[in-house]
Amino acid sequence: AYQWTKSKTDLVELAYALYESKSINQGDILLEKFVQDFARFFGVNIEKSSRIFINIKQRKTESRTTFLNTLANMLNNRMVKDDEK
Repeated sequence: AYQWTKSKTDLVELAYALYESKSINQGDILLEKFVQDFARFFGVNIEKSSRIFINIKQRKTESRTTFLNTLANMLNNRMVKDDEK
């Protein structure tokens, strides 16, 4: 079994990004159901992802996609380290 170990907000940010990119079923899915199913896969219960998304949109940082930015940075750092080997 897989367990989500980051915040529910991070999970919603990732799920919304997958939805917006049409990465699942070419975008032919219901957003709220997808987020609930995606969260359930990781053992998390999310009933109203739209409320969490509103909080994400209200972030007052340079970039509102902090989790996605962190993921991209970590993956790029991994590739740089692999290149140095």
